[in-house]
Amino acid sequence: MMEVQGLCVDLVLPAGGFRMRRMPTLQHVRFTVSPGQILAVLGESGAGKSVLLLALMGLLPPGARRHGTIRLDGQPATDAQLRAACGRMIGFAPQSLSHLDPTASIGRQITWAARRAGLPRGAVRDAVARSFDRFALPAGTADLFPHQLSGGMARRVLLSLATVGRPRLLLVDEPTAGLDSANAARVADDLARITRDGVAVIVVTHDLPLALRCAGPIALMRHGRMLGLTDGHGVRTGGADPASAYAHALFRALPEQGMQEAPHA
Repeated sequence: MMEVQGLCVDLVLPAGGFRMRRMPTLQHVRFTVSPGQILAVLGESGAGKSVLLLALMGLLPPGARRHGTIRLDGQPATDAQLRAACGRMIGFAPQSLSHLDPTASIGRQITWAARRAGLPRGAVRDAVARSFDRFALPAGTADLFPHQLSGGMARRVLLSLATVGRPRLLLVDEPTAGLDSANAARVADDLARITRDGVAVIVVTHDLPLALRCAGPIALMRHGRMLGLTDGHGVRTGGADPASAYAHALFRALPEQGMQEAPHA
């Protein structure tokens, strides 16, 4: 579904006079995510996860330059093609709840998302109703406004907005931020349910328990570099490769593991 090879992102900044300097923010990222699969991109704050999401959507800010190849369905995609796919082929569930319009009801916002995804007018109402059912949103949620939602419900609304148009690839940014363990587990189950429709999911997170619960492959990022890929076994047992070793250090630092050690910066 999506293949990333040798992805690098540089910021081009003025260095005085007419000189410019390049500041690498993302280096040598590579992975593939297939239909029905969840890839977790795991890393601490500042690891480059948010820059990666912007690159995958063709939405890098002015002054940023992308190198490397991003393929959709085997075909190289330009930034313009990635932007055109957003909201249709590619869905995006952001981290910040401020992406919800405070002046519009939830039902209206999900209806708008269905229309932006290009669903036929006659199919919008049914798609919205199915989306409410998929994420166990009570019927009365349609009449609520964002400030009336609990944290867990707001997260489910963001997923509903991102998937009502039935995208083939879903990008999710820190979906458990601010949630307790019960609601975080529910988000993981929601993501797993989405893949049963053949959707490929990329979730960027610093939440290792979420990655262990819902993901197959786990991509480890640190200081803008991708250390490599591991999986649940590699996280729990470690290994000689940098990705497994770093992931295992993070695992041992979890409170439930007694915070035995923490990875060095």
